[in-house]
Amino acid sequence: MESFLLIIRLILFAVFALAAIGKFLDLKGAEKAVKDFGAPDELAKPLAIALPFAESVFALCFLFTSMAWVGAIGGLILLLTFTAGIIWQMAQGRAPDCHCFGQIHSEPVGSRTLLRNIIFSVLALFLISQGRDGQGLSLADGNSDTMQLILIFLTVALTSAALFYLKKVLGNQTQILRRLELLELVSREGVPLERTEAGLPQDGLPIGSPIPDLELTNSSNAAVRLSGMFKNGRPAVFFFVSPTCDPCQALLPDMEGWEAELGERVNFVLISSGSA
Repeated sequence: MESFLLIIRLILFAVFALAAIGKFLDLKGAEKAVKDFGAPDELAKPLAIALPFAESVFALCFLFTSMAWVGAIGGLILLLTFTAGIIWQMAQGRAPDCHCFGQIHSEPVGSRTLLRNIIFSVLALFLISQGRDGQGLSLADGNSDTMQLILIFLTVALTSAALFYLKKVLGNQTQILRRLELLELVSREGVPLERTEAGLPQDGLPIGSPIPDLELTNSSNAAVRLSGMFKNGRPAVFFFVSPTCDPCQALLPDMEGWEAELGERVNFVLISSGSA
């Protein structure tokens, strides 16, 4: 049990330390996230500074058995506050950027963010339940069991960090390749591409006009009305594509990624001028 408690403390130390460092590296992003979660503008900047400061203090507390219990209480309060804010945003149908780990990693709030916070909250609550004097092995002991646990934890943490950054680099490289491909498709090597079927923007509906309740045919050759896309109460995003549109094909992987990430809150509808 003593070793298990030390592992929990090291995990929570890593979580809060990374969160604090990431926010300190991107204070403007932290300020924007605080505003997105509903904080008044005049309090956004002070809160954006106070939040990573508190996270760094609680992270240091987890390194010492005499302070770990206090750090667990403070960390749990922060986690519960974040969790309540996430639930409120999701209930309102909004998905602001959580900015949980600042410049290191950030994503729109959702079920995954909520589950992660709940897991960390359970770990902090477990430390609190052990009492002030039951926080596991001390890092100052220097015995073989403690050193082995620290080395194992550091090895796993460094390996995970390396894999995470490798995945991030590969993801950025994929995005760059897609953008280059899109630019190449659009430019057509400098040859102008004529689209006789494309109309003028001013011939369309004015911005802000209600969408007409058109009847179209879906991929199963069944008649559907556009009004049916709003029956579940979610907002809808319409993509107008064509089988002959090369940029549309280049953007399809991004559209699929957007739907996978936000499909629980937004209806994604592709309207095509023909069959693919």
